[in-house]
Amino acid sequence: MASDFDFDLTIWNSYSSSTFNSSSKEQPSLFSSHRIQDVRPPDVSSQLAARMGEAEALGESLVSIIQIKKYTPAIITTLESCFSEFPRELLENVVLNTANGQNISVIPSTHDESTGIRSLINFPFVLPSSYTSETETDNRISFLPVAIWLYPSSFIKTSQQGSSRTNIVLICTNSHVSRALISYYGAAYQKRWMRLQKSPTWIFPDILHALGGWWEVWNITKQHLGVYHRYVHELSRPVRLLNIRDSQKPRLLDLARQLHDKNAILLSVREQLRIHSAALSRFLRLPMCTSSQDVIDRLQEHLEDINYHEETSQVLTRQLENIMSLVFSIETMAQGQAVARLNILAFAFLPLSWVASLFGMTQFSLSAAWYPLGALIALLVVVAISFALPIHGFDWSTMCQSMSRRLNKDMISSTHDPDTPAGSHAPSVYNSSTIDLSRQELPLQELIQQELIQRELIQQDLIQEELSRQANLSLHKISSPVHRMSGSPHPANPFIRTKPNAPAPIRKSSEVVE
Repeated sequence: MASDFDFDLTIWNSYSSSTFNSSSKEQPSLFSSHRIQDVRPPDVSSQLAARMGEAEALGESLVSIIQIKKYTPAIITTLESCFSEFPRELLENVVLNTANGQNISVIPSTHDESTGIRSLINFPFVLPSSYTSETETDNRISFLPVAIWLYPSSFIKTSQQGSSRTNIVLICTNSHVSRALISYYGAAYQKRWMRLQKSPTWIFPDILHALGGWWEVWNITKQHLGVYHRYVHELSRPVRLLNIRDSQKPRLLDLARQLHDKNAILLSVREQLRIHSAALSRFLRLPMCTSSQDVIDRLQEHLEDINYHEETSQVLTRQLENIMSLVFSIETMAQGQAVARLNILAFAFLPLSWVASLFGMTQFSLSAAWYPLGALIALLVVVAISFALPIHGFDWSTMCQSMSRRLNKDMISSTHDPDTPAGSHAPSVYNSSTIDLSRQELPLQELIQQELIQRELIQQDLIQEELSRQANLSLHKISSPVHRMSGSPHPANPFIRTKPNAPAPIRKSSEVVE
């Protein structure tokens, strides 16, 4: 049976600034690690108290990095025995984010400064290619949860009373966080450590700089988008950049699923950018932060960088949506071509089925032995007609287009003609029986151009028919005596009225009519 204290964590505690003045030729480290496994809480508490006493003696702040490798509830009990007001919810959320892949965040709190400043931020992290398999090349972007807690020295139960120093605790689960921070505050960067000791609020801009690897996220995203773009436009080209063999190239539907997964990752990245922006805006309003103008200026720079990254994410999202729409368009055209191939099969099977139904009649006394000959004759007749009509100037596509244009014209005429009785409707042009299947082999742009030309021809035919109808109506009115006296419409333009016909002059009796 496993012990209640069967956990595994490593605590990194900082040394004093005197380490920089060491005479050793090697670059000393500012942090020392202590791994804790299956021990009782007093061991951890005594170690923290000893290190805290050294820091307070020099008037410095203690920086502790708690890296959890194996979690059990006993960890919270152990840390609560060392710290009063320990933020157990931050630790639980860090473990939950790591275990379930969630991205719970906590922006800095401003309502109660007596318990310190608490925050939980997820930082982007790109896994090296050696850590991913060939089928998981798109899943290299992840997030590292890091909890930040600024607390007074009085929160350590074994510390001296009356101490007013502000200490820092960082909680993480990945060794990359501890390595990055230890390297960031290395001996070569003494200025960073000294300003952190002067103002502990520098931990926020420093950790944003050390762990904010947004450029790596954009680089890997652009690389994948470029691969998807080339694959969509050159379907015959093997996707070698994705480490996929020629025999394992993804189909269009599989590619659409990969694009949806990439879109989900990109949306998650944009959500974390929004949280980073909100956390920076909140932190700029903290009274502890407003006391240092240098910290404010650095946080303003990080906020501008976050806004720039948000614009970059919007551009990449639009590019990804364009590729997804192109994939679906290609899939739709491929399905249309498949339907056209089915029509070719129907071209052969329709005459055969007609002959089969003819021989299947119960009252038709014809031997079944004649079925192969009849089927062959019917098939040859259909093939001969299909080849003979184009030779004599008959175009199937022109006929289909004219029929479709006629149906469109009838539908529009029935909609706008006031003489059409109520309840009567023209056949819909969107009926499946009127679709021109011969055009499905054409590219999408040519189909759109043909559709626009077809609509223009329909409008011209309607205008000509309307003018002809008005002209016939005007001629009919001219033939009436009443309209002859009062004026009639012009034959060419029904809106122009002609002058009334003048009465014929009365001839004198002496005039001779020739």
